Amino acid sequence: MNAQSYTNTYNGVNYSSSRPYNLNVIYFVPNDIPLDPAYKTRLSAILLWGQNFYKQNMIQNGYGSKTFGLFTETINPNNVEINVIHGASPHTSYTYNNRTTMDTEIATYFANNPTLKTSDHTLVITAVTDQSTADAPFFGIGRNCYAIDYPQFNIQYLGTDNYSFTKWFGGMMHELGHGLNLPHSAQTKTEYNDPNKGITLMSFGNSTLGKSPTFINRAGCAVLNSCQVFADAPGVTYYNGNTAGLTGLQTAFNNGILTLYGTFQSNRQVTDVNIYQNPTQYPFPGNNSIAWSVTPSGGAFTVNMPVSELEFTNQNYYLVVQLVLQNGESTFEYYKYSYVNGVPNINIDFSTVYTCVGSSLQLNSNISGASYQWQFENSDGTWSNYPEGNVSGYATFTGSQTSTMTISNISSTYINAPNKARVAVKKADGTMAYTQGWVWKVRGITSQPATLTKTCVGSSLQLSAQASGASYQWQFQNADGSWSNYPEGNVPNYAIFSGTKTTTMTISNISNYYINNPNKARLLVYGENDCTTASNTAIWQAEGITAQPAALTTTCVGSSLQLTAQASGASYQWQYQNANGTWGNYPEGNVPSYATFSGTKTPTMTISNVSANYINGNQARLLVTGSNGCTTTSNTVTWNSKNCAARSGKDDMSDIKNITNSMNDQTVYPNPVEDELTVNLGSVKDNYQVEISNSVGQTIYKTTTSDQTLKVFLSDKPAGIYIVNIKGVKTGSNKSIKIIKK
Repeated sequence: MNAQSYTNTYNGVNYSSSRPYNLNVIYFVPNDIPLDPAYKTRLSAILLWGQNFYKQNMIQNGYGSKTFGLFTETINPNNVEINVIHGASPHTSYTYNNRTTMDTEIATYFANNPTLKTSDHTLVITAVTDQSTADAPFFGIGRNCYAIDYPQFNIQYLGTDNYSFTKWFGGMMHELGHGLNLPHSAQTKTEYNDPNKGITLMSFGNSTLGKSPTFINRAGCAVLNSCQVFADAPGVTYYNGNTAGLTGLQTAFNNGILTLYGTFQSNRQVTDVNIYQNPTQYPFPGNNSIAWSVTPSGGAFTVNMPVSELEFTNQNYYLVVQLVLQNGESTFEYYKYSYVNGVPNINIDFSTVYTCVGSSLQLNSNISGASYQWQFENSDGTWSNYPEGNVSGYATFTGSQTSTMTISNISSTYINAPNKARVAVKKADGTMAYTQGWVWKVRGITSQPATLTKTCVGSSLQLSAQASGASYQWQFQNADGSWSNYPEGNVPNYAIFSGTKTTTMTISNISNYYINNPNKARLLVYGENDCTTASNTAIWQAEGITAQPAALTTTCVGSSLQLTAQASGASYQWQYQNANGTWGNYPEGNVPSYATFSGTKTPTMTISNVSANYINGNQARLLVTGSNGCTTTSNTVTWNSKNCAARSGKDDMSDIKNITNSMNDQTVYPNPVEDELTVNLGSVKDNYQVEISNSVGQTIYKTTTSDQTLKVFLSDKPAGIYIVNIKGVKTGSNKSIKIIKK
């Protein structure tokens, strides 16, 4: 069985790859730098070497033969697809400290060539003439990374310092790592002494790659395994947000080993857990951050970290816990501690408590004492006392100096700012004790959905909120004010609903039912403790045709007629069909030798002083433009003029007979009706005005049609007695039928 192959075309050359997502490689050439004709050969060799280096490390760490995707020429796989962008400015406009101009030009390039952007990850290589004086972006940030190229940048110098090759080559591969989601991480002592490993690429391997043993550790490969461009096949949605986080963390130190026990929750699959011991004053992993990596089991993990693996054992540290998610994202949580003579001064012991915005929670001390003070941890690791009483914009704190503190009226401020709490207990003998820590997290809405959203019949719309929760459910409001869950999938005659259990719901194939029946919707957010909080109410509505114009309308030469549709929209335009099938707008006012047109931008257009030029008929339609710019059209109808002559008495008698037969043919069914009523307008062709009124005479439906049958939706109408009145416009016939709505 052959592996799946993906293709792309650039500058008329066909490229292929075995991976669905591929690294975007940009060669950025400022307008004062000459294009080196050998750039493609040189850079292709370097990129393919790097691709294989990453693959070998993935294999050695147990993740299989995976690496980042690259498009290569179908007939010459040694050539990588490299997109050349010729900068609009000289090299002095694209400096290390100012990449904005370059990024703007790259964004424009991809906007104009969307098929050439084959993933969310981009390597930008800037052409320079002299590497020793180069001032160009050279770093990794987000999913983008930057490097330089110069004429002597050639893989033949691998393992040497000729033309500073190791510096810029190792640097490129290091910054590429950042662009592939890798943080800094360093090797343990055991790894450093292993002749097959040495120094990690994401510590100081940028100066050793190709010269001495350099590798990617398991923590790095764990991250790469979930990176979009490492995917073997499509199917995973990448970088779509998460609500992952630790729910508990404890440490223990025995026999020279620091052990970490943790639990977590996540709405995305957690594939790996990386732990870094970072000997710096900054929490995020640095070049000296020693890394361990484990596979979690059942929402929990354990890792043993011997102190003997550390280079520094007498200074301050940050413990960093990284949850690696299947969607390519990661979460990081930081805890400050220190080592003193090889012994960690660390006592992490907390569990997580959840609640919802507007709700409350309680924290209870497990230590008895003479006095208590509840405290929260600051960002620098110090502790401050909780206040007593209401803190506007935050919460109300009660019992902050007792063994039980209640936090109520909690605001959305805490959704993105979980609090770590403890209680300081003064014992009877005057000594102080501190309870285990709690982390309390709040679930709720951080950004409300739009108040009103409209789209056209047959189109789609999205309702979206930003929120943090354990689960989500979009709901609609019933007529009695209660709320029900939106179904997932197609609901015939209504719409297709998708993402009803996410923060963004898409509603597509919207029927005309929603023109007169706007929906009130909300997002319900559930917390881990079964608390709930709801978004503001959002209204969505369809715009379009509610009743079609009559299929055929005829008038006498010199007389007038009306084309009428019932519609809802931001604007309207009656149109006529040209001989070539295109459509033009009816003019407003008198058109000599043809007719006078009025109301061309309303649902009812009047055509008067109709000339004989229209005896052969005109095709017309109503174009409805919605609030969001979408459009929908009525059925195409025909109107014409005729030369009216005197009619004989015999003809009149025939007409009377036809009218009588037609009225006898006119029926409605089913009766009683629950959802859809069918109106049969009889065998005589005419324009019929159909009007339905309730028992107190209020009109609930009205249309004019020349169709033989008419479908009317009554599912949203209350039960009761209704009258259907059918009136022939030409014949003057009039018939009323009583129906019962169940």
